[in-house]
Amino acid sequence: ASLAPVLEKNDTLQYLDLSFNEITDIGTERLAAMLKVNKSIVFLGLTGKDLTGKNIGDRGTKALGDALQVNTSI
Repeated sequence: ASLAPVLEKNDTLQYLDLSFNEITDIGTERLAAMLKVNKSIVFLGLTGKDLTGKNIGDRGTKALGDALQVNTSI
């Protein structure tokens, strides 16, 4: 199950720490879509993520980068 659709509507959560979770490109793309609309999150923790293709690959990295250009609250 994905948290992203729920977090799109959330306006309370400020800190989202996904450190050391097994998030993949698909999960990162969903997270990125959520970050484009959610303005309450001010901290996103991704410690332990491997952005070299083992966990989050090129697609996920690009999606996250694009989302962070839109979301100015983080």
